[in-house]
Formats: sequence, structure tokens, C-alpha cells
Amino acid sequence: MLEAFARFTVQLHEKGIEHRDFNHGNILWDRTPAGAYRFQLIDINRMHFDDRPLSSRACMINLRRLSCPAVAFLYILDRYAETRGWDVDDTLLRGTFFRLAFGRRKQLRKRFRHRKG
Repeated sequence: MLEAFARFTVQLHEKGIEHRDFNHGNILWDRTPAGAYRFQLIDINRMHFDDRPLSSRACMINLRRLSCPAVAFLYILDRYAETRGWDVDDTLLRGTFFRLAFGRRKQLRKRFRHRKG
């Protein structure tokens, strides 16, 4: 399923589609009678459409919101890079950096709100 999800995400990004709240709660999936996975996005009011593929940086920023276990995230990044023809090690490093920075920023905001309130 994760490999199919990575391919789905590549298709979105190559079409210039960015879901600005790309997290597990906004991704629906099911299986077709043939056994293939099918994905749909909800909460699409924050989607952005461009006439060209997303930059590699924009892709990593978009993927950072996926709240799945680290092992699953790394597998998705690996399959994503392979599908795009990108360097896998570079993609894993960049994706991990953006995810960690995003998580740290969320922690700091929470800490700041707690002190303020």
C-alpha cells in the first residue's frame, strides 16, 4: 500500500498539485476488486494547482506533514525518489530534515502557547 501511495503522491506533484494539509486524516483509500489501491483527498479547500510540477523542495515540504511512523515515512520517501528518478539518499536526507524541522516547530509553538496561557 505504501508503494502505491508514493506513486499516487508522485502523480499529484508531477501534475503541479499541492495539498497544503497533506496528512493521514485527509487521505482516503480503498482497494478495487482487482486488488489495486485507490486514493482520494478530502479537505481540498487548501489545494494549490500549478501549471508545472512542484519543485523538489516543495515536494519535501508537502510530504513532511505525513503523520505516520518513521519507518513508513522513510519507505514512502524511498519509493517516491525511485519513482521520480531522484537520488534516494538525497531524498531521504532532505525529507527527514523537513519532517524533523516541521515537528520541532510544532513543539516550540505548543511550548510557547503553554507559557503564554
